[in-house]
Amino acid sequence: GAGSLVARQWLIPGTGSHLLHRFEEDGVSAGAFVAVDSFPEQVEQIPSGNVLVAVFNGGQSGILEIAPTGELVGRYLPASLSGLRGVHALDNGNLLTTSSSGVFEIDRLGNLVATRIGDVSARFISRI
Repeated sequence: GAGSLVARQWLIPGTGSHLLHRFEEDGVSAGAFVAVDSFPEQVEQIPSGNVLVAVFNGGQSGILEIAPTGELVGRYLPASLSGLRGVHALDNGNLLTTSSSGVFEIDRLGNLVATRIGDVSARFISRI
């Protein structure tokens, strides 16, 4: 079962357990937030409180958007992409994602908007 997020928790993707683990600020486990079917990678909480998860492979491959209660809001994966690793919400509502073949902008309908950087094996995204 999914557990609701509360303020000041950390979400840690477990590639072996296929869980998003919740930890309190002091490092104490708060149990699992949600399970994904295979290999969660980068996680980002967006201003709505929803959580974005890049899922590398499996039946949920793509970008998952999950409500703070653990309910699935959406899954986004253009047909031309696979093996997503990184995720970051852009100010225009689209998502920036990475794979072994580049950095891509996708929309929440699952369409490829643009290839931002091609021919590069990319992993995680951080706004600095």
